[in-house]
Amino acid sequence: MLLLSGEAGEGSMKKDKLNKDIEKMKEDIKKKEAAVKTLDFKKAKRKKGIFGKEKDKPKKGL
Repeated sequence: MLLLSGEAGEGSMKKDKLNKDIEKMKEDIKKKEAAVKTLDFKKAKRKKGIFGKEKDKPKKGL
């Protein structure tokens, strides 16, 4: 546990800010993990050409 110095109101404000920062970090990690899973899935889904080489990435268009 973290010990926060200062008055009760000040300490709870710091604690709230820390909790918000921790939640934001957790969300960022989840987003990064999801992005990695998506990339792995796309690589696995990419089909191989006639000579067994991977085709180029599909072109991103409108």
